[in-house]
Amino acid sequence: MNEHVEAPTTIKEVGIHIGYMRQDIADLTALVKDMPSGFATKQDVLDIDKRVSVLEKARGKNWILNTGSAGVGALLFFLIQYAITH
Repeated sequence: MNEHVEAPTTIKEVGIHIGYMRQDIADLTALVKDMPSGFATKQDVLDIDKRVSVLEKARGKNWILNTGSAGVGALLFFLIQYAITH
């Protein structure tokens, strides 16, 4: 940004000063537009909610599958141990 120490005194200087101000404002406007807003839209939140729901359901199914597999494995282990010892 351009800095002027003295205030403009003629119409020509005021015009030049306004020109610099317009350019500075345009630069600031571009910077603000390029900045992320930091807020999610309602659609973004709904999409994330759907993804989280799917992941939670998959996690629940995996937990049941893993627990069931471990239970069946333990049962088979004990049955085989029983068959070997008796």
